[in-house]
Amino acid sequence: MVEIWSYHALFWLAIGMLGIAMICLLFIKDI
Repeated sequence: MVEIWSYHALFWLAIGMLGIAMICLLFIKDI
């Protein structure tokens, strides 16, 4: 059960980092 939660956290962490990277790229494009 613990392993499933750790993988779930890593999954959401990766999505969050991808989202932040996309937002940063959009801001850089605007500039």
